[in-house]
Amino acid sequence: MTTSVDELIHQGVRDDVPHCLQLLTRGHSAAVLRAIAAGASDLREIRHATGLAVDEVSLLAVLRALTSCGAASRSVDPGPPLHVRYRLTAAGDELLEIVSAAAVWFDRWAAERNR
Repeated sequence: MTTSVDELIHQGVRDDVPHCLQLLTRGHSAAVLRAIAAGASDLREIRHATGLAVDEVSLLAVLRALTSCGAASRSVDPGPPLHVRYRLTAAGDELLEIVSAAAVWFDRWAAERNR
């Protein structure tokens, strides 16, 4: 039985590399990875850093999926006020390299195709 990417995001992905890589093709995952790598750590900062009009529910789903597959970690400061922060893990740093390489590849071949 095949699981859709939407189902994975809502269920959480566990130790399944192909499905984790599929997350990068959905919605805002790559932008969220880049935002966290650039220093954004909480929901407000990440939303602002992506530059995308993304609602909180969708952004939280992406963060949950990236956390579930080990690309990001989540820490909670109970406050008050409660503050949740995200950071890339070593796996997330490596995944970001893949995303960056894919973007370079796309830019190169898109430009070539448009000649």
